[in-house]
Amino acid sequence: MPAAWEERVGRWVEAGLLEPAAVERIRTWETARARRGPGWPERLALALGGMIVCAGVFLFVAAHWDALAPGTRFGFW
Repeated sequence: MPAAWEERVGRWVEAGLLEPAAVERIRTWETARARRGPGWPERLALALGGMIVCAGVFLFVAAHWDALAPGTRFGFW
């Protein structure tokens, strides 16, 4: 848990609002739920962003295809 929450939880235990056993269960649950890497929305955004960048490169090359030298054209294929 973040440090700010640790401080608050400590105050809640001192005030008698939470039992120490409940705090340990909360810490265990939060630790198990902690994400280790990017989730599916971040992965989806990165994948779509990569596809858009690739499409932009292909569109740029296609728009300037006639202006490319034959050797450069051969390099793309």
